[in-house]
Amino acid sequence: MLSFATCANVPVPGGRGYGGRGVVSNGGGGGGLVELEGRVVWRGGDGYGIYGGYRGEVYMLDEVRSEWSRVAVGGEVEGTLAVCGGRLVWVGGDKGGVMSKEVKELRGGRWSDMPDMLVGCKWSCVLSVSGGGLVVMGGVGYGGWGDGERDLNDVQVFDGGTQTWHRGPSLPKPCYAMSAVVHGDLVFV
Repeated sequence: MLSFATCANVPVPGGRGYGGRGVVSNGGGGGGLVELEGRVVWRGGDGYGIYGGYRGEVYMLDEVRSEWSRVAVGGEVEGTLAVCGGRLVWVGGDKGGVMSKEVKELRGGRWSDMPDMLVGCKWSCVLSVSGGGLVVMGGVGYGGWGDGERDLNDVQVFDGGTQTWHRGPSLPKPCYAMSAVVHGDLVFV
């Protein structure tokens, strides 16, 4: 039987959290909560950050003590957190008004660079695939609505074996801050 848990009763470090509300939030984009080695991991710190500064931060939940502990600092704001090959990966984000193409993996508490994506974006949806691969779908890039941003229908595929990116088939329509799941040979977004 499936049961549900909430992080709403676990105060975030510093008591502020996203938007100063003291709650866990995905910061307006995809990739807010993931599971790694049986533990809940949260991408927080968008905006001014829980510990100050404009950066992304990663926290792991200690379920016994009902506390979050900071695992890492330094991912780009509004990037997407994912698990790939048993490691945490930070994808894209907003790098001071420029959509980041950067992809970083967490090793020993420090971010290490992976090959850059083809298209910079924030608030994308990231799926981990076998062999250490990633599929980055949609998100927000530049060249459209409001302040120059636009929704993307790009699909970028990272081959973990060759450590290279290539374009996948475009999404039927542009979207961001969405979720996806693989079922058989289909990806549902």
